[in-house]
Amino acid sequence: MKENEAFARDIIDIKIYADRLIEKMENGRRSFTVQDQMLYMIVNEGPLSPRTMVDRLNIVKTNLALQAKVMLDNGLIIKRHIPQNNKEIEYVATEKGKKVSQVKNWWR
Repeated sequence: MKENEAFARDIIDIKIYADRLIEKMENGRRSFTVQDQMLYMIVNEGPLSPRTMVDRLNIVKTNLALQAKVMLDNGLIIKRHIPQNNKEIEYVATEKGKKVSQVKNWWR
């Protein structure tokens, strides 16, 4: 029963957050940019591969790479090789990225 209640709360939270984002976008400004979405995902879900982020954000790899470069240059994330597969990379939030994520407090 508690799992169902937690799941229901999560669904309601998502609905509220989505409504807030739509409301802000309708007022002429985009409040949750692709970089914001990327940082949110990396901070809250841990290291993520570009492939995972492309799939979840529904953007092309080139656009992800361009956004990631800006975030790398700004010190919000770092890029490292995945320990199990040295050919693939993942993005990890830096301390600065975590602080920026807390300050943004997107949903309030």
